[in-house]
Amino acid sequence: MDRFLPLNNAARQRLYPLLPLAIILIAAYLRFDHLGSGEPLLRLASALAGVLTVACAYALGRTLFARGVGWIAALLVAVSPINVYISQQPSNAETMTLLATASMLIFVRWTARPRWQLALILAVINAAGLYIRFGYALMILIQGLLFVLLWVRQRDIRVLQLYIAFNVLTLILFIPPLGTALSHAPSWYGGNVGATPRFIVQWLVYGSDKIGWGGYVWPALFGLVALLPDWLALAQPSWWRRVTPVLWFGILLVMILVFNIGLTIILPAEVAMALLIGRGVWLLWEIGSPNMLIIILATRH
Repeated sequence: MDRFLPLNNAARQRLYPLLPLAIILIAAYLRFDHLGSGEPLLRLASALAGVLTVACAYALGRTLFARGVGWIAALLVAVSPINVYISQQPSNAETMTLLATASMLIFVRWTARPRWQLALILAVINAAGLYIRFGYALMILIQGLLFVLLWVRQRDIRVLQLYIAFNVLTLILFIPPLGTALSHAPSWYGGNVGATPRFIVQWLVYGSDKIGWGGYVWPALFGLVALLPDWLALAQPSWWRRVTPVLWFGILLVMILVFNIGLTIILPAEVAMALLIGRGVWLLWEIGSPNMLIIILATRH
């Protein structure tokens, strides 16, 4: 690391959770900064990551549920105050959110069609996420829990072997900084933030902590509606598709509330919340539209 950045001990301890890819990005910023172009380049990269995150949110909503859910989720992520703010900052937070969303998209598609090509892409994305921030390991944990929930119903040994293989590949790709990651595990997620569920929801939905209790009504309503089953005939069962965003958001939320991890790792949960709200809106629209009558009549034949 010292080859890139001559740091004192205090600065080195602060940067260890971001090693090593983030260090390279910071070094690149310092290299270009004397030309007056370092910060604009980093802001441009963050803005691009924000745009790609919106695209991945659409694809994930369409893959898990329906095209309408994808459009609504993408719109919510695009206009989210915290997403707009982070996309304007010269940081790697938006890049981590992009990798987390892309990883979940590839994972969901892999569970539908367990091909080695998708597994290889997933391994590379997850390794890149770990290189951005060690706390990205939570996304791998969430995917592992979702895989177990689905696999116990199918018990396909070939799929299990492929899952183990691409996770081993992720670990192999992460071997260079693994020693540093384990030795600085307590600093993976940042310090004690003292966040509450209300604080987290306020910032994810409104980008402010000045919202009254009435501001929780519509997210809660759409979130509860999103838990209802649907009539879609997709590769994964309906219960698993509904559990995916709930587990995604829930685990990250618990990690902040129980273990007081830094708020950076909660940013990917914004996409999960957008999926839940988007599905709730879409279900209410379908139930209140003529399409629902057509679907009910078709199921009786």
